[in-house]
Amino acid sequence: MTRPAADAYASDWLALVATLPVDDIPARMRSLRAIEALGAGIVRDGVYLLPESAPHRQAFARIADDIQRSGGQAHLLVGRPVDTAGTVELAALFDRAPRYAELIKTVESLRAGYGVAEPAAIAGVLAKQRRDLAATIEIDFFGSPLRKEAERVLAKAESIVRKLVGTPSDGGLTSPDPEARSQYFRRVWATRGPASADRAAAAWLIRRFIDPEARFALLGAGDQVAEDALAFGYPGATFARSDGRGAFDTLLVHFDYSGNPGLAKIAQLVRSLESGGEQPPEAASVSALLKNALHRARGDAEALAESEKTFDMLYEAYFAKRG
Repeated sequence: MTRPAADAYASDWLALVATLPVDDIPARMRSLRAIEALGAGIVRDGVYLLPESAPHRQAFARIADDIQRSGGQAHLLVGRPVDTAGTVELAALFDRAPRYAELIKTVESLRAGYGVAEPAAIAGVLAKQRRDLAATIEIDFFGSPLRKEAERVLAKAESIVRKLVGTPSDGGLTSPDPEARSQYFRRVWATRGPASADRAAAAWLIRRFIDPEARFALLGAGDQVAEDALAFGYPGATFARSDGRGAFDTLLVHFDYSGNPGLAKIAQLVRSLESGGEQPPEAASVSALLKNALHRARGDAEALAESEKTFDMLYEAYFAKRG
């Protein structure tokens, strides 16, 4: 890849030089996740770099303060390399081309499923890729030339899959009538905490199969659900526990996904985690992953988002076994 001239990069760089707390593991992981989310380059262990700007300075300052309050040490430095070669070398730490290339590869690999796999499932994967693209653009400080190609490939795939959603797929899996289903697109879905296995699974099912552009609202004690929101996972909600079934089961039946073998196995697993009854072999591992997501998250909304990774992995594993 041809790199831009050195003057296209930042003239000044902001460095966070830190010794992370050793004994406070949650604080250590919190700092590392915050640094990663900023898109900081790693010069070496304990030295993190960003192009100098007021927002980056503020973000690094907050992280440094958290590190110090947790028993570590942190210092902020501003400077620039002594030569052009040094500038280009530092900027290489922020090359986002591999992330764009991986996204393009993932989206293009979905072509084989057009007209075969469940369209809503493909739409869910594309929705995740759309979120990943937005996150990559946010930290693409120097404008990778692959960005436009990634945007083009994703937009084309989304256009194709929008036409497929609502079309029955092979293998006896069906989707609701497209006209009836349209009322469930781009909606706010409301639930209450805590993020139990049933609520987490229901949120994943909504995002991946029902409404890929869903937004979730977490209701506190005494909060009323908004008039235009769809409620799930608590007594009195539109999609709530009924006849011994949890929200996940209720959504499966309503949206006619009961015939999907992968979702049926997840439903069985969720029921066992909620009831404490006989559990499949993978139940302990899934329970640990969900608890870890809840522990890492800052609140129930983030816990639901973190839990999506577990159910994505589980669903893919169940279908791999079928092959």
